[in-house]
Amino acid sequence: MVYTGRFHLEEHEMKRIGYETVDMIVEHLCTLQDKRVIQPKESEWNDALLHENIPMEGESWETVFEQLQHGVLANNAYPNHPRYFAYVPSPGNYISALAEFITNSFNIFAGSWILSPGAAQVETATVNWIKDMFRFPQESGGLFVSGGSMANLTALVVAKHAVLQNYIQEAVIYCSEQTHSSIQKAVTIAGFQPEQVCIIPCNHRFEISISALHTQIQQDCENGRKPFCIIANVGTTNTGTVDPIEDLVSLASQYGIWVHGDAAFGGPAILAKPEAFTGIEKLDSLSFDPHKWFFQSYDIGCILVKDASLLKNCFFALPEYLQDAQTTNQEINFSDYGMELTRRFRALKLWLSLKIYGLRTFQQAIQKGLYLTEETQKIVQNSKYLEVITSGLGVCVFRFVPSTYESQETVNELNENIVKDLHATGFAMVSTTILTGKKVIRLCPLHPDTTIQDIRETLQRIEYYGDKRITNKKSMVVS
Repeated sequence: MVYTGRFHLEEHEMKRIGYETVDMIVEHLCTLQDKRVIQPKESEWNDALLHENIPMEGESWETVFEQLQHGVLANNAYPNHPRYFAYVPSPGNYISALAEFITNSFNIFAGSWILSPGAAQVETATVNWIKDMFRFPQESGGLFVSGGSMANLTALVVAKHAVLQNYIQEAVIYCSEQTHSSIQKAVTIAGFQPEQVCIIPCNHRFEISISALHTQIQQDCENGRKPFCIIANVGTTNTGTVDPIEDLVSLASQYGIWVHGDAAFGGPAILAKPEAFTGIEKLDSLSFDPHKWFFQSYDIGCILVKDASLLKNCFFALPEYLQDAQTTNQEINFSDYGMELTRRFRALKLWLSLKIYGLRTFQQAIQKGLYLTEETQKIVQNSKYLEVITSGLGVCVFRFVPSTYESQETVNELNENIVKDLHATGFAMVSTTILTGKKVIRLCPLHPDTTIQDIRETLQRIEYYGDKRITNKKSMVVS
């Protein structure tokens, strides 16, 4: 039998398809401001995609490219849109996107030095830059992972191995009611029980209460439990709040507790507002997501550990089929420092972006995000319909409040419906959350291309839809 299966394209075909793809991407990015942020549901296309049988014979590039453009890419929200204010935006940058194309085309295996010394050197250099940014000590280290969820999990597993030597029965993990949900997932995967997580209340600024935490730690010690780890929020998703890091580290040092900082969202603001991050260099570990406020394409997260040797102590394994990949002291296998053996060359896009744009460009973009947040707060404060709930790093939280008294439940429902009305137009995307029992609206303006006018028009639409719903409700009552 002759096997003819080949994934071969002639050189001219590869160039033609590549040029068409680049043209499509550039056109999309250059016209993004004029597009809907969130798309209406196209159930017909979705059904066609969901029920399509696996093709035994291939189709032409033109046919599949058409389906890709109009049936797949056009049916998504755009987290890199200047009016995408929901959750945590991912503005990205073109160099980062090109780096992904290079990485995937060269198909670099970034797990071992023997296969990719160039990639290992770039990752080492880029991690060192991140260490410097967060003022971590020389003996610290880290690696790039898929995102904050994996970074938080990695930190918790390393802490468990270093502090508890994996004897976890009486261990207690402390976090605030504003801590990200990925911590709960990490706790479960790391083998802890739900009752080993102690949720500490927040103060009026949505920071973890140091006094409540201290009281709880003392009670746990008296009851024979082992205070093990504190999660410090370094820019919460809900409000952009940074916990008092210095106070947490000081308290933890009295009891030998590991302190992990979740800076997945807020971390980059250290370049623009360093005073908010006092004590960050004293954390035992830190997670950080460059694909959020550091303008990288999905996906890339980073985990830093104050003592780099703890990563390798936790994750090193050398089965017989990897004997050839052993390293010297000058070489590094990043697969020995985390859970992934097979690893993408994630570091390249961040390295290239920093090399080409320079850190000052990142700093200025982050400063603009903080400025836009402050301006959002001012506009909301001057509105007769909207009230500020809180404002933190890169996030303004507010809600629409009717001039006449309505029940909390009614106001909550109203704000939820306002957001749905806004999304139906596609003009902008925001998100809701719940704070102190109130359904509130989050606006997170991180994109460097976002304008004050974008924000003003978004807030005007929120006011309009709220007023319209109240007017319609009154009309129904009268009739």
